[in-house]
Amino acid sequence: MALYGGYFGAGSGIMMLALLLLTVDQEFPRANALKNVFLGVGDVVAAVGFLIFGPVHVEAALFLGCGLLVGSFLGPSVTRRVPGRALRYFAALLGFTLAIGLWVSSS
Repeated sequence: MALYGGYFGAGSGIMMLALLLLTVDQEFPRANALKNVFLGVGDVVAAVGFLIFGPVHVEAALFLGCGLLVGSFLGPSVTRRVPGRALRYFAALLGFTLAIGLWVSSS
């Protein structure tokens, strides 16, 4: 999961969240926080690897970093206020939408 998340990123949060909800904690806010820590560590390791071994498009990385900061600021307050079941359905819907979008764009 960490290798996939560090290299591709897309969908790794959904997969990690599903795995944590099934194996560690069924409370959505806690599983989501744990997911953020695990993926954050994996992303930092991957970023260091990319900086050392490959070219990095700095402008794109800055935009992604801004999105990360906004999401990390808004995400916890949203997960505390919205019921866990609704968040699970929304996360599943986003995962299916991403999968369908990637399938359609590759055709």
